[in-house]
Amino acid sequence: MPAPKMTSELDESLDKSNIKCVLVGDSAIGKSCLAARITNNTFHTEYLPTLFDNYAVTVIVQNEPYVLSLFDTPGQDEYIRLRTMSYMKCDVFAVCFSVVKRESYKHVSDIWLPEIRRYLPNTPFLLVGTQTDLRLSGVTTGGGVNNGSNNNPLKPVVSSAEGVKMADRLGAHCYVECSALNQTGIQTVKHKLIRAAQDIGQGKGGIVGDDDLSDSCTKCGCQIV
Repeated sequence: MPAPKMTSELDESLDKSNIKCVLVGDSAIGKSCLAARITNNTFHTEYLPTLFDNYAVTVIVQNEPYVLSLFDTPGQDEYIRLRTMSYMKCDVFAVCFSVVKRESYKHVSDIWLPEIRRYLPNTPFLLVGTQTDLRLSGVTTGGGVNNGSNNNPLKPVVSSAEGVKMADRLGAHCYVECSALNQTGIQTVKHKLIRAAQDIGQGKGGIVGDDDLSDSCTKCGCQIV
């Protein structure tokens, strides 16, 4: 059965100062923590499975204010029907994986991109690698430690280079890494989501970090809706 046709807020008739972003990816990879950090600068220390959460934050990009609405979705298969309902009028996707959970990285191309492309084939997306603090600490998805040895056949930790390569191959606006725990890359995620939806600035290809933000990109005032 063909997917139902959906519209995007990229339609010219709609107000582009309001950006809808849907976060997709496996469960327990830090999507909810990322959304909470972006919007109200908090961090969830306890994992609580998400059904649906909606957040909003005002972001200033190139001296222009934008309202970025974040829709945090569940990653479980049983919620696919409900999850895809949130794709309606999505302006930009944040396709997320954990850099210490290689399976979640593989699922980007195997599950998540095919799913969003089935409903919105032309909507831009960022590839977002989460939980970089765990990569730095050597923790892996199995609770083991990655010692950096090239002799490790499992390669549990996903490198930045692998993220860039996947982003280029899949046609992402860019690849961004972040940690909701230590707040690295959070500003970058916010601004790159806006830029991808608005098609402004230079964001295509490569990995970007907080240092890549222009001087006009200031910290935002946040509110929950």
